Amino acid sequence: MALLAELSEGDATGELARIYQEMRVYFAVPYVSTLQRHVATMPGCLEWMWAAIKPGFVSGAMPETAWRLAGEIDLDPLPPISDSALRLLGVDAQGLETLHNVCDMYARVSPCNLMFSDCARLLMTGADGEGKDAGKAGWTPPAMVPELPPMPAMDALSPDAATVLMQLGSGLGGQVMVPGLYRYFARWPAYLAHVATELTPLMADERVRKAGLAMARRITEAAPGMVAKLPPVPTELPRPGPAETKAIIAALDMFKVTSPEMVIFSTLLKRALPDD
Repeated sequence: MALLAELSEGDATGELARIYQEMRVYFAVPYVSTLQRHVATMPGCLEWMWAAIKPGFVSGAMPETAWRLAGEIDLDPLPPISDSALRLLGVDAQGLETLHNVCDMYARVSPCNLMFSDCARLLMTGADGEGKDAGKAGWTPPAMVPELPPMPAMDALSPDAATVLMQLGSGLGGQVMVPGLYRYFARWPAYLAHVATELTPLMADERVRKAGLAMARRITEAAPGMVAKLPPVPTELPRPGPAETKAIIAALDMFKVTSPEMVIFSTLLKRALPDD
């Protein structure tokens, strides 16, 4: 199966490049997620969605609520990995710093994606904001996670590394969505193999599933209140059509599974690393 279609950050121009930059600012990460990069391949859709949802991020209400509701991860820790073991896996001191930053980024961006997904679903299925105050200046996003090196391209990976990555992905209509967390780890193929070995059993673990569902449910329950505070969706931007709406909702459903997974696994993996 092919990777999920997306518009890379390097290929974004004009209005989409501007939207990508705003998302980086208000999600407080140097990265635009696969969800938004996928929606950007559908003409006009990300423009409409961000115009509708942006006021909730500008005000800070959506990201702050999402981060708070993601809460603490109460699961058994992964076995700690030593500096020496990391070096044997190809990760030097600079790589260790990058791993910490990658884990921090996904622990921050994934709750935002859950909130973005729930609010987008409500807006695409008929809900509309009635607020007047959302989006006013006053909130300062936290300091952005440090800039990361480029995400490795799939076509530059060895066949084994690409196979391991695809095994960590989720299917959507003949395509595979591989979360960016794992794609960054492909910079260190041996470490990627270690992560896949550690995480694959946890992906089927009932305790992990329940923790993810509880996290997602808390954010889903907060979404209607967030949407109610938004101003009405700008009428000059056309809503996504029926085909695009169906495709986007299918992607949102996938992210309802993978985003809690990213919060949980980025947190557990960071805790298993030596101190930066």
